[in-house]
Amino acid sequence: MVRTQIVTKQGTAISVDYRMSPQGERWRAYDVTLEGISLVANYRAQFNTIIQRSGYQDLVAKLRVKYDERPGRAKPRPATRSAARQPPRRRSCRVRCARSPQRFLSASSQTAWV
Repeated sequence: MVRTQIVTKQGTAISVDYRMSPQGERWRAYDVTLEGISLVANYRAQFNTIIQRSGYQDLVAKLRVKYDERPGRAKPRPATRSAARQPPRRRSCRVRCARSPQRFLSASSQTAWV
C-alpha cells in the first residue's frame, strides 16, 4: 500500500492510499482509499444493493448504459438511408467476402465486457 497525503491551499491534509499490484515490470493501482473510504468497497456495496433489489441482469443493464454514456465515447453515425425504404444493393463481383453475412451480424450484435 502506498500512503500519501494531499494538502489543500487551506492547509487541510487529505489521506489518499493506493493498493498496488505488480503487473509485469510495472506496478498498477487497483484500489484507491480516500479518507478511509475504499473505491472498490464502495462499488461492491452499490453493486450488491442493485443485485439484491432487482437482480444481476439489471446490474449488467445499468452498467451497459453507463458505459455507453461515458464521456469521450464516439457517437454512432446516423444511417444515411432507411433499410425499410430501399432494398440493399447487390454486389456484382464474383469475389466472396471473408465473412459471411450471418457471421458478421452475429459478431456485431455481441458486446464484450472486460
